[in-house]
Amino acid sequence: MKKFGEENSLTENEGYKYLQSAKQADYQPNLQQLARDQFDLIYGIGFLMAEDIGKVAEQFPDNNFAIVDSVVDAPNVASITFKEQEGSFLVGVVAGLTTTTDKVGFIGGVESDLIKKFENGFKAGVMAVNPDATIDVKYAEDFNSAEKGTAIASGMYGSGSDIIYHAAGGTGVGV
Repeated sequence: MKKFGEENSLTENEGYKYLQSAKQADYQPNLQQLARDQFDLIYGIGFLMAEDIGKVAEQFPDNNFAIVDSVVDAPNVASITFKEQEGSFLVGVVAGLTTTTDKVGFIGGVESDLIKKFENGFKAGVMAVNPDATIDVKYAEDFNSAEKGTAIASGMYGSGSDIIYHAAGGTGVGV
């Protein structure tokens, strides 16, 4: 966002603003603050923000919102979704073709319909090219713990996985 601001001669708070939520309880107040500041478009990144985007969009019907990785049915909300399983399938194909141990892993952040799309696409890709492979699947139940990612990955590597794919946000940094 800062690069976009620089490239378009905008300054923070006058042309764009970025608020980072430290916890889920921050979502709604941060969205409300951006709406009160009358930004043209307010993004919520991640399916965990869907409920709060819906509430704030209803409170501020003249503002425009967008949610990534979820669908919010409101006239002033654009829902941005992807076919996560398709890209994950291709990652699985690469993993299935390159593993030397026939054992690979998948680490998810929070077990949910969205992250299951990543998991299932990956598993399908591995199995399409390497039906003898085994796939170890674990969920950290956290998107913001690199330590959990490291611990889970260490266990997978220790048990023979030589490739690990993650859909775990900041937890994946630890992988």
